[in-house]
Amino acid sequence: MLESVYGEYFGYFIIYSFLGYLIEVFYGLVTEGVIESRQSFLYGPINTIYGAGAILMLLPLKKINSDSKLINFITAGVLGCILEYMVSAFGEYYMHVKWWDYTNYFMNVNGRICLYFGIFWGLLGLWMLYSINPKVDAFIDKLKNRFSRKTQKVIIILTLVGLILDLIVSLVAVNLYQTRIIVENDLDVRQKAEYIERYNEVYGNEKLKKFILLIWGDDVMVKAFPDLLTIDVNGENIFLADYCPDSQRYYFKVFDKEIEAKDVEEKEKAVEIE
Repeated sequence: MLESVYGEYFGYFIIYSFLGYLIEVFYGLVTEGVIESRQSFLYGPINTIYGAGAILMLLPLKKINSDSKLINFITAGVLGCILEYMVSAFGEYYMHVKWWDYTNYFMNVNGRICLYFGIFWGLLGLWMLYSINPKVDAFIDKLKNRFSRKTQKVIIILTLVGLILDLIVSLVAVNLYQTRIIVENDLDVRQKAEYIERYNEVYGNEKLKKFILLIWGDDVMVKAFPDLLTIDVNGENIFLADYCPDSQRYYFKVFDKEIEAKDVEEKEKAVEIE
């Protein structure tokens, strides 16, 4: 099954989604000093934009088959930005949420993409093409040799079903979480009447409300999606986690960013005095 083109690229999607999750967790650790969720779905440790980005990059890069690293860098950067823009626009227009906001970054387009992360996608594409993907191909070849075609098919089907279920559950949970925060805090957002109607239909049922809060309460949702944004009527960002002050956004705090910044500032002052 992995020998087919579809099986191979599905393997790419899963592997790179997991690697992307690790990259994002590390980025959060370095920039925020905490280990927090950077996953796309509620339960699976994957960041699917990396998996989709890997496929979107590998298909044309392999077809172009250029020896020029500059051409490959530009191609990967442009394709990564296109994917980011599409995912961001989908979330904003169809789910009324923002997964990220680059408004404060240099040379951004509608806060969805920017030069900084365009360069990041370009470098990531080069790293993937020349360093990571040969190792991923070797790993996939090992799986092909270890498991029969029937077993491969079963693994792929079970993984695909799990992904679809996680996606559906995540969409439902995010919608219920967003609705709850908007209505209970009387936030002035677009289509507010629809949120109020949905809230009354769902949370008006006490048994259903208790069940939802048990499995998708504020603590669970804030940890799973700590940076989830919605948009008010003026187009301003609203961090949903800000309305859950008793819920911790991260799993572990490794170091205090403010203390680290203060230490750096004091060291710089000491150098100036000397």
